[in-house]
Amino acid sequence: MIILLGWGLSNVGQAFRVKAFRGTQASVRGYFWQMSGLWGIINAVIAISALIGMAKIITADAAYQQKQIEVLGLNIFLDVAYAIIGLIIIISAHKSYRRLGYGRAIIAQGTFLLGLDVVLYLTLKQM
Repeated sequence: MIILLGWGLSNVGQAFRVKAFRGTQASVRGYFWQMSGLWGIINAVIAISALIGMAKIITADAAYQQKQIEVLGLNIFLDVAYAIIGLIIIISAHKSYRRLGYGRAIIAQGTFLLGLDVVLYLTLKQM
């Protein structure tokens, strides 16, 4: 979860660095960081919540761990769906900077989350 927190905070920091939230970057890059910054906020909140509840996961019984594996399986499916949706947005962009930037950001986030969720899934399966 520390990795997810770092990823989220770095996305938010970069979004502010390029002024993506102030509307001064009406470009693919600006919209990419605007969407990435919003995802970063969500990722950071999820990571902080998980870190607060980490003791429960560490001391969890087998049934709880199995539930976590099932949730990660669903997350992996959703991560792939994010990347596909991002690709669809890019294909349908028709020279829209916003759609191109948002689509690329969704693909980047979905790909990162896919890698993270696969690692967590495999780690829990081995426990």
